[in-house]
Amino acid sequence: MFSYNSTLKITVGLLVIISILASPLSAYASLAEKYPGDIGIGSDPNVVFVENFEEGSIPAVLARWDDYKRSDHMSLVPDTPSGSPGLFSLLMTHVGGDGDAIDLYTRLLPGYDELYFRFYVKIDTECNPIHHFVHMGGYNPPTSWPQGGAGIRPDGDDRFTTAIEPHGTAWRWDYYTYWMEMRGNPVPNTYWGNDFINDSNFNVVQGQWLCIEVMVKMNYPTTERNGEMALWIDGLPWYMGGQLVSHLGEGFPNGYWVWDSWHPDLGSAPFEGFRWRSVEDLKLNFFWLETYITTAPIGYVSKVWFDDIVIAKEYIGPICEIVPEIFDVNFIDYASLASHWMDDTCAEPDWCDGFDYDENGSVDANDLGQFSIYWMETHGVLVVETEDYNDKSDGSGAAAGSSWDKLTGSGSCGTGYMQALPDNGLKIDTNIETESPHLGYHLDFPKAGTYYLWLKGWCDGRGSDSVHYGLNGSAISSDSSDCALLSFDGSFTWRSALADASKPAVTVDSPGLNTIDIWMRKDGAKIDRLLLTTSPDYVPDPSHF
Repeated sequence: MFSYNSTLKITVGLLVIISILASPLSAYASLAEKYPGDIGIGSDPNVVFVENFEEGSIPAVLARWDDYKRSDHMSLVPDTPSGSPGLFSLLMTHVGGDGDAIDLYTRLLPGYDELYFRFYVKIDTECNPIHHFVHMGGYNPPTSWPQGGAGIRPDGDDRFTTAIEPHGTAWRWDYYTYWMEMRGNPVPNTYWGNDFINDSNFNVVQGQWLCIEVMVKMNYPTTERNGEMALWIDGLPWYMGGQLVSHLGEGFPNGYWVWDSWHPDLGSAPFEGFRWRSVEDLKLNFFWLETYITTAPIGYVSKVWFDDIVIAKEYIGPICEIVPEIFDVNFIDYASLASHWMDDTCAEPDWCDGFDYDENGSVDANDLGQFSIYWMETHGVLVVETEDYNDKSDGSGAAAGSSWDKLTGSGSCGTGYMQALPDNGLKIDTNIETESPHLGYHLDFPKAGTYYLWLKGWCDGRGSDSVHYGLNGSAISSDSSDCALLSFDGSFTWRSALADASKPAVTVDSPGLNTIDIWMRKDGAKIDRLLLTTSPDYVPDPSHF
């Protein structure tokens, strides 16, 4: 997200918060981390195309695309992914017996040798199996409409396509790819899209928003097979059988072909790589968003939502939620926002005193929605990225060789997360302050009182389910009865709990600079963020943090 200085100052006033968020101070693991809430991401020089479906009408959306089918089955609805700055997404509603395809298509000119395609999707739990889904690739020459080419192998100078698809009744993620050296099926001279992951456990989770990202890298020179393709779901690649299988290139992963399906297998030969093209003029130059359903009974309704599309020349990653410091949004701030309401002359550098949050030139409903989030959800809350520690010490004595290490990915925000490593099953409940690996965070508290601690963490089981915590170098917890517990949800999730279901808390005796301490209790524990609140009833909204 962004780096803090040596002390985390409690900022009074919304405008200071926005100026901090707009000025990242450190390197980023993804493009999205550079632009919290995706705000301003379209202005980045490495971004090629952005679509957030906030244009206000379907005709206005269509005007930004080169081609489309069945706009009468498209609508803008108030349902958006967690962390999205917008109010609307695109809903494609398929009705059995009333055509097969609903789609949007755009060229990406002048064409590129490497691109990352990120989009959010939600597939209804009652959706009929989808025949074809979201495609990207290249045509030579580029065309303002999708060419198709089903069943025909490309020549190498004309086209190539790859798609991420939920693969019909299997409801598993995989590729569906056409290129000049694709494999055929048992019927002579017949070619259908090749798949590469073939893992029944790579399930399509229906009924919730998912972040999908695909990378395609062209081969160069054109005689080589050094092209690549990669896939992330919610910021995570896919592993199977002891190897990464969602990223394919020359020499990885290992596996074998069965007609037109690649089957990963660590004990088999390396993948040969992609020779996407035989001429340099064939480049990545289109993106095709499609809901194509062919088997739905007459009248059967299937729904698919899309939102927050970004196409860029570098890894994008999931939307990184805006994380404010403590501040007090009051009626003075509201009056300031009201004074700019519907002002359509906002511009750099002040963007109407900072109230044009999405920097679209006007203070409108989107900005009021963001202001409401600050007003209702973040009042009196301090959120800290765990990698922005002020003090750090490695283990000694019984914990010798253990430390808090910074890692990236796994769905974390900021520049990464902290994990107690190595993960060997070690537990420390004695000599905590002197031997256990430690992280310290210097905070400038506005007043004395009790502050409740929330951890956005993740454990892989009981062997890594907790940490010790304290204040100003003194541990508050000592064993399993009073340590802070982490989430078992399989992803970074907020939790504030002790063994007796009460909340971990610290009592600050005097305002000003104090240190929040975290010590390893069980190795393997992962923590992405800390949150402190004066309210015992407060629950972090994951869409905002």
